Amino acid sequence: MPHYRWHVLGAVGMFFLVLLLLRYAQVEMNFVAAVFSFFMCIFAAMIPDIDSKSSKVFRIFTDLIVIAVAGMIVYYTFSEWLTMLWLLLFWFLLSGPVLLALPVKHRGFIHTIWFAMIFGAVTGFMGLSMLQPPSLLPGLFAFAGYFSHLLMDRKMF
Repeated sequence: MPHYRWHVLGAVGMFFLVLLLLRYAQVEMNFVAAVFSFFMCIFAAMIPDIDSKSSKVFRIFTDLIVIAVAGMIVYYTFSEWLTMLWLLLFWFLLSGPVLLALPVKHRGFIHTIWFAMIFGAVTGFMGLSMLQPPSLLPGLFAFAGYFSHLLMDRKMF
């Protein structure tokens, strides 16, 4: 099992690989979508280890996500209801089982290609509702980052 720094490096490499493939396919991406996609790719590469209470991402992420999502919910409550609903769904998918102390097996469902696809789809819909112009590309990059983690752990199904 690679150290979290290797997962970050793998996600950065995957980001540039997908970016190259998109450029080769002549898919246009604006700067905001590219920056958002970059951070989502790295973030997604860290998510599979959220189910291990001894992982660094678990310790850091649980505190940060509660603070960040609470701030975003307060902000978006007064501006856009649809975005708030996406953030609530996102929060529940990522930290709900951890915060509710539901038994989650390490390297269980969260460590599968199926969860990577769900995570990419949710992120893609967030990109559609939050970015101007709307874009599904952050979802592709989130999936790519998540997939890089699974490749490094050699656990996809």
